[in-house]
Amino acid sequence: MKKLFLLLLSTLLLGNAAAQYPRASLWTTTMANFAAADAAGVPSGVVLFAGSSTFTMWNSLAADFPGSKVLNRAFGGSMMTDLLYYFGQVVAPYSPRQVVLYEGDNDLHESTKTADEFFEEVVAMCRLINIYYPDARILLVSIKPSPSRTASFPKYEAANALMKTYAGKYAHIDYADTWTPMLKTDGTPDTSYFLSDMLHMNASGYAVWKNVLEPFLLKNGTTPGGEGETGAIRIDFGSTTTPTPGNWNNIHDHQAADQELIDDGGNTTGIRLKITDSFYNGFNTNGATNLTGDARIFPTTATMDNFFGHANAWGSTPANPQGVIVLSGLSPGKYYSFTVFGSRSGVADNRETRYEFKGAGDALTGLLNTSSNSSQVAVVKNVRPGHDGTVTLTVSAGPANNQAEKFFYLGAMIVEISDAPLSVPATEHSSVFRSWYRDSVLTLENYDGPFQLFDASGRRIAAGSTDRGRYRYTLEAGVYLVQTTAGTARVMVPGH
Repeated sequence: MKKLFLLLLSTLLLGNAAAQYPRASLWTTTMANFAAADAAGVPSGVVLFAGSSTFTMWNSLAADFPGSKVLNRAFGGSMMTDLLYYFGQVVAPYSPRQVVLYEGDNDLHESTKTADEFFEEVVAMCRLINIYYPDARILLVSIKPSPSRTASFPKYEAANALMKTYAGKYAHIDYADTWTPMLKTDGTPDTSYFLSDMLHMNASGYAVWKNVLEPFLLKNGTTPGGEGETGAIRIDFGSTTTPTPGNWNNIHDHQAADQELIDDGGNTTGIRLKITDSFYNGFNTNGATNLTGDARIFPTTATMDNFFGHANAWGSTPANPQGVIVLSGLSPGKYYSFTVFGSRSGVADNRETRYEFKGAGDALTGLLNTSSNSSQVAVVKNVRPGHDGTVTLTVSAGPANNQAEKFFYLGAMIVEISDAPLSVPATEHSSVFRSWYRDSVLTLENYDGPFQLFDASGRRIAAGSTDRGRYRYTLEAGVYLVQTTAGTARVMVPGH
């Protein structure tokens, strides 16, 4: 794959290898038409659609996505190698905020390529986009189940699986599943979505694609959030006697809350909060009232009471090992960052609470010792919702909790919404641990637990838990940041 990528990159950068690429002449006229369309001015900052005829024939593209600045530069009959070759004409000129890719349909049916070989080309394209436009989002669209190409379905499904797994590893890459919604209940293609050639889609097919792709596309403007979202969402969990005034969401039902949330401008967001596994039947009203440090972003009406539970039995009360909250109506193409506070004043033991957020990819976790806490918060950044638009928050006792009943607390939370990942501070080595990378193993000295790994631009590229301080993962040369509950450390991976 590295050889392929370097070969394609050198071809693109040199720009004089037309004679070496036999398929180039197939689209000479098409490229001239693109250049003519740009003569009056090259659009920039677009949501760029690039790929084969499935995109070329989407005549209603701009009308279907009026909230996004879409530009169609697809060319019919193309394969991923063609798109790579013509990168300088169909991607590079437009400074895209997002590139939507659809290839593979022709690659795996009209050539001898395997799914793995096609996937190598997908990776090469993603890397090339990242080199030119490091802040651009990428959306990989699955190959569709065209009834005329059932013989290639095994390769299509294998390629889709590879793209989905790949997208799950990177915060800036999404995967849209158009395969599943175009199948009937018996698993065969629904022919009602296709033209008579049983290859290209009709209006009904494009309507399906509109619904699938719309949540992933970046919207016009820079305001964070999806439809109806204009700012941060602030939530106070606790008693009816101490609500937080203003544009706060006061959640009082600790067993079955189910309500739509507003943002800090008072706007409805379309996001719902629902408790699916209840907290203990009561409120803790011994939270913090004199706030310092990072906790000062919360008002005392939000911090002085909490939902709570206990992992072990509490006298005659059975264990309540976790509380679970589901946030739905989120935009799969956006990032959600959470700042959480919890407190139980007047105690000296360790009541560490674990806040686990599960969306797309691995769960991300924050830990907070809530015992007499008045200054600390747990921060979990850049959670991507699942394809169903949900993030699940599970609140439970943390690994360091040494209190007999293992009480845990949830007092308040702020949700920030962004089109791109929030950056991670580029701090030096933590005083708590040193970190280094050798032989494809990341080592965190004096630390064992959950971590997140970010590249130098702030993109999360991995998350997991170390095993005796070690985590096996392949990294290219560069500078990376490791964020843990013990601090943040910088890791340098030298070139080979």
